[in-house]
Amino acid sequence: MTVPSLRVLALGLVVAAGTAAADPAGLAAPWSEKVSESDKASAKQLVDEGNALFVDKRFKEALDTYTRALARWEHPAIRFNIVRCLIQLDRSVEASDQLDQALAYGAEPFEPAIYDEALAFKKMLGNQIATVELACKQGGARVMLDGQPAIAACPGAQAIRVQPGHHAVTGIERGFLTRTIEVVSVGGAHDRVEVTLDPLAGSAQVVHRWATWKPWLVFGAGAALAGFGGLLHTFAVNEMDEYDREVAAQCSHVGCTGDTAPRPPGSAENIAAIGLMSAGVAALATGGVLLYLNRARTVYPDEHAHVTVAPVAGGAALAVFGSF
Repeated sequence: MTVPSLRVLALGLVVAAGTAAADPAGLAAPWSEKVSESDKASAKQLVDEGNALFVDKRFKEALDTYTRALARWEHPAIRFNIVRCLIQLDRSVEASDQLDQALAYGAEPFEPAIYDEALAFKKMLGNQIATVELACKQGGARVMLDGQPAIAACPGAQAIRVQPGHHAVTGIERGFLTRTIEVVSVGGAHDRVEVTLDPLAGSAQVVHRWATWKPWLVFGAGAALAGFGGLLHTFAVNEMDEYDREVAAQCSHVGCTGDTAPRPPGSAENIAAIGLMSAGVAALATGGVLLYLNRARTVYPDEHAHVTVAPVAGGAALAVFGSF
């Protein structure tokens, strides 16, 4: 907003405050009942301070000042000043709520030009704000919108006005799969989202990291290698024992020369046996680890739905997409 327009708007604010200072036709208006003259004077002074802050574009401080004035005197014109600040701060939903309250008495509390401006703001805000209607049928469920409770109790329904953009609708209930629905709202659109939850028991799946036969194959191969190595080692030991007996029988009395001594068994079988047993033990250990890592796990699917509302000729189009 340019500086000249702010100056014109500030004049309107002063007029609004001036209107607030007098009751129509000398009668006590509904918004002036039980309001003392001192409170009226204090409210007007705060409005003047708020006007100066607004012209300086210090909208947050102006909002605080007008809010203090409204606490002294709940005049619709003062509330309309709050609407102007909220619009400048991009807080459209709050501005719309305040504007509805400001217009509760119609045109009577305002100068004609300011009332026309209020009606223009109402139309503008109506095109900027989206409405999300939430519904649930399962008793005991909780429904939240952007992390805040949205429905007092289920079954039930609630229409909530929101800023355009992305919003998250979440349904929670003990024993049911939590569901999150993403709603992309467009200004002026009305979205309806019904939250239905699925029981955990029906959604659970038992999964493994790998096919169940793979760890058992490694484990079984290790057992086979270790067993075969053990048999080969036993065969080698038996051959050595037989050699020892032959040496004792032939050479214990007269001795044996190189030509007459029994031929010692080869050591290749024993080396191979040790190698096979080592590989088998390693495979057994690996298989055991794989079996542990591949143990069954119960998982629940992630459920995300996306609801997009876009304006089209003659209304709005609603599209829901995602995985369930």
